[in-house]
Amino acid sequence: MKSSLALTAVLLMAASAFAGVKLETRADYRNSTFNKESGSAGYSTTQLTRARLNITHKVQDNLSLKARFDLTAEAISSGSSYTANGSKTPFTEYAAIAYSPMENLAVELGKLKPVGGGMEQQYNGGDRYFDSALLSSMYPQTGAGGFGVSYLMGDHKVTAQFTNDPNVSNPSTGATRNKTAVEYYGNFMEKALQVIASYHTVQKAVGTDNKPITWTVLGVKYNAGFAVFDLDYGMKKDEANGATSADEHSGLVFGASAPVADKWTALAKFESSQTKAAGTKKYIYSNVGLAVENAIAEGCNFHVAYNMLNKKDDTDATGNSDVKENQLLVGFKLYADLFK
Repeated sequence: MKSSLALTAVLLMAASAFAGVKLETRADYRNSTFNKESGSAGYSTTQLTRARLNITHKVQDNLSLKARFDLTAEAISSGSSYTANGSKTPFTEYAAIAYSPMENLAVELGKLKPVGGGMEQQYNGGDRYFDSALLSSMYPQTGAGGFGVSYLMGDHKVTAQFTNDPNVSNPSTGATRNKTAVEYYGNFMEKALQVIASYHTVQKAVGTDNKPITWTVLGVKYNAGFAVFDLDYGMKKDEANGATSADEHSGLVFGASAPVADKWTALAKFESSQTKAAGTKKYIYSNVGLAVENAIAEGCNFHVAYNMLNKKDDTDATGNSDVKENQLLVGFKLYADLFK
């Protein structure tokens, strides 16, 4: 932790030379209660949910950089297996340099910000009051080292990334952890309709078959004027070594937000997804989140959220393995340009 704090201080001193430096924070009072069958005890706490330092800088017309640091992250111990692969550092979410050899084309090198994750991940992490189990399994919060290429065509953008993914289990064999991701993001109807589609594949470092993990995410977002709606579909398949079946996670996530009064916004989010183990349904996720936000002032928001999270074990007919959590969040978000 001390090394993270020292690095934060160095970054803040150096950041004054950059064009864009933003600090975002969120703190919550959290109260969680669980059903008896889950075996979990309820609790209440006050927590720093999020603290991120964002840096962007345009070095010249065709050269720029961007980075984001998690100020709540603990340093990795020297004995951790994560140190073997070079890019699993939770303090640095991503840090990369982009070069444009020609108009609309960019090549990016470094620890890249992940693409994909549907419309859910297009929202700032401080504005999400629960992350769906579905898309969380398909979107790592920590980037991976490698390179990417993107091409912009008006309101449409295509991005491809080629990295060595540190988020897959068994990090001892980095050579078999190649990850490829391709994403399309487009705007239609004068940007009232947005579409995102991505495909990902990661090689697993197990056995001789070395079958990949693959997933696809499709998302749409529509601004109807009175409200904003978004819908994501995801399908992930983790092929078992030498088996004919696979572990799967698939489902839908729906979100909506609408202004309800002066500076007040109401939000709702629903998830319905399921996992399979060797072709047999295992877990069913039925999650619901409701929230209201108030824009107190520029860069300062107050929120109250209530989440009902349900993970049902479909293989247990007694229901004793089901986990139900009711979660209350009350807190504030602050955003600031440090050197504006």
